[in-house]
Amino acid sequence: MTLANHYLFEPVACTPAAGWEKGQVENQVGNVREWLFTPRVRFNDFNALNTWLEKRCEELAGRQHPTEKTHTIAECFSEEKDLLRP
Repeated sequence: MTLANHYLFEPVACTPAAGWEKGQVENQVGNVREWLFTPRVRFNDFNALNTWLEKRCEELAGRQHPTEKTHTIAECFSEEKDLLRP
């Protein structure tokens, strides 16, 4: 089952006739990679990695949301969480 089927949404890579959005999305992915994995860290096992990733993601969720400037990422997720399919 795909993510789109599970959460009942239609994936759209970019808005038609707005090719500039692709670069914007790729930039955001690059930012998250940089925030999480710079400097490079090593772990002895997956449990240590997962513990570290959970903590780091919670820290990053406190940042300002990229489009909802008056909210953090965590606040936006909290508002939308009930709308997600279980």
